[in-house]
Amino acid sequence: MAGDTSRWRIEDGNPLVLGAVPVPGGVNYSARIPKHSKADLVLVEKGEEVLRVDLSGRKRVGECVALRILGAGIRRLGYYYIIDGEITPDIYTKRIEDKISYVEESFDNGDQPLAQALEDMIIYRLHVRGFTKDPKSGVREKGTFRGLMRKIPYIKELGFTAVELLPAYEWDAALHEPPILPNGHLPHPPLREGRRNFWGYANKNYYLAPKQDYSSSSNAVTEMKMLIRELHKAGLACIMEFYAPEGADPGPFLAGLRHWRLYYHVDGFHLSGKGVPREQVLFDPILTDAKLFLENVSLDAWRPERTLANYDTDWMYAMRSFLKSDEGRFHDAMHGLSANGACASQVNFMAATEGFTLRDLVSYTNKHNEANGDNNFDGLDENVSWNCGSEGETKDAEVLSLRKRQIKNALAYVFLSQGIPMLCAGDEFGNSQKGNNFAYAMDNPIGWVNWGEAGKHKELTEYVRWIIAFRKEHPVLHAGKPLRSSDYLGCGLPDLSFHSNHVWYVPFDPTCRSVGMLLAGAYARKEDGCRDEDIFIALNAYWEEHLFEIPEPELEREWVRVLDTFPEDAEKLYETDEDGAMADQRHAPVPARSVAVLVTRLCTEEKIQKKREAIRARQEAERQKVLERIEQGRREAEMAKKHEAARLKMKAEAMEKAAAAAEEAAKTAKMRVEEAKDLERRALELLRTLDGKAAERKD
Repeated sequence: MAGDTSRWRIEDGNPLVLGAVPVPGGVNYSARIPKHSKADLVLVEKGEEVLRVDLSGRKRVGECVALRILGAGIRRLGYYYIIDGEITPDIYTKRIEDKISYVEESFDNGDQPLAQALEDMIIYRLHVRGFTKDPKSGVREKGTFRGLMRKIPYIKELGFTAVELLPAYEWDAALHEPPILPNGHLPHPPLREGRRNFWGYANKNYYLAPKQDYSSSSNAVTEMKMLIRELHKAGLACIMEFYAPEGADPGPFLAGLRHWRLYYHVDGFHLSGKGVPREQVLFDPILTDAKLFLENVSLDAWRPERTLANYDTDWMYAMRSFLKSDEGRFHDAMHGLSANGACASQVNFMAATEGFTLRDLVSYTNKHNEANGDNNFDGLDENVSWNCGSEGETKDAEVLSLRKRQIKNALAYVFLSQGIPMLCAGDEFGNSQKGNNFAYAMDNPIGWVNWGEAGKHKELTEYVRWIIAFRKEHPVLHAGKPLRSSDYLGCGLPDLSFHSNHVWYVPFDPTCRSVGMLLAGAYARKEDGCRDEDIFIALNAYWEEHLFEIPEPELEREWVRVLDTFPEDAEKLYETDEDGAMADQRHAPVPARSVAVLVTRLCTEEKIQKKREAIRARQEAERQKVLERIEQGRREAEMAKKHEAARLKMKAEAMEKAAAAAEEAAKTAKMRVEEAKDLERRALELLRTLDGKAAERKD
């Protein structure tokens, strides 16, 4: 022991609860110490060691060593373990500063997790430090939980309903060895000396403690709880990403999930990495109603509550490929638009942490990771991206126009599909990493959100705001169950149907690059109880205009075009009436590489009357056509009857002539027979005469 120990009493503790837990009069310390290891518990005050306890001879239960230290002021002291000569923070610590753990007395932050349905979530994914670290972020406490707190009104005003935080618990930021990222990728070359982990996918993690570097105060616990409380006040759910490398101890991971759920009231977790104990998490009783976002989980995976979502890159790469007009992606786009499960939902995104930002996706075909110092060897080589004709920054107006349109198309794919849309922070205004697709150690302007771009791309931000509001307005866009592609309500339309240049038809040609999806509003109810509108979403990824045929709307409704990502060309392609409705209610021309959205709205009484009159006129015209066809058929039948009578008469006359000819032939034949018989008789008489004369000569 070291320091004055007279004011403290040490006794055996309770090994059941790992970590440092306050108990009456002191603290219970319980840690996992490998057998045969030399271990000490060290308590410090203001950086100075005040007590050291040799754990080698303490009572063990398995690998757990527990002791209770009682005495005044013990809860204020920091502590750490020295195991086989190495200083080791408590893996179960709830607060850590400079590798020193502290006892944290839990307190309620005054709120509870939000009762937000999975299908109603719209996720804004961000890195706590990188989100506000930029000098132009507009907040004082840059790169912190409080700095993020300042941005809550901005996120709320955009329309998002949930915020996902990249790992915001404590981890070892020094990269002593390459991190294994959630998708299994490794940095290709050796790590440069001094490189720091920025993303947080670390090999050593302290899951119960919020990251002190992200706190603007000395107490990250209080600041983090304030952040979650303020998110909830704004109606924003909080999703925490938890990463577990392969072979990680599931104990601290599970304890961390439970702790953040119970004491921070987070709404859910995105679980990444090969070491996630999936089965234990799925059936943990404390986490039953928490939203869980797992990678590569089946949409049919069962859970007591519908709180499970699939979070992987398959959707992203399929829709990226369709966006850039790759061949054979037509049916992938159909699936991407409608993917939804009975028990789990699909998270849809076009850009993630690893890989290009949304702007870089349409600006770079190749990665540009030179700033990482690894000669551009690190990061993904294939990003399924297209630079729209020029690599990187350009002043070419045509290229810039196409890039803006492609970004809007990508956003339409995300926010108009079933499932859960997710957008990375900064993508709403064209944040760029200059083509760097692997900024895992870039705690600098490359890895930070560049708020200087926000003012330059307000049109894009407004577009994101509009399309999120449109999604919220129409529940048919985010059903809480799989769409069945059948008219199970008997309303005249299936809930989901696909169309192309012919209504109710989709080709099986791999060269097809256009798809139209109709969502019937009768299958969803708005907050006021009214049925939703029918929505037709037309995706044309082809480099030429495509003419879609669309189902005719109901009598009291008409098609209105509400979105064109290529409005300049769209205005030239279709006409509208004085109220803005489409003049042609059966066809929708969609410009090259663009998205159009049509919605059925209620007509005015005048239009309904006109439609009735038009229907009556059409029915009368059709009736006249039917009558004309009947009359024409009668005339044709009469003519055919006459032709048939004439034919029969001619046939009868021919048969009479044939019968007469046959009779004449029979008479002739009879005469010939009689003549033949007469000749035969005369011949016989002549033979008898000759025979008689021959007999007379003989005599």
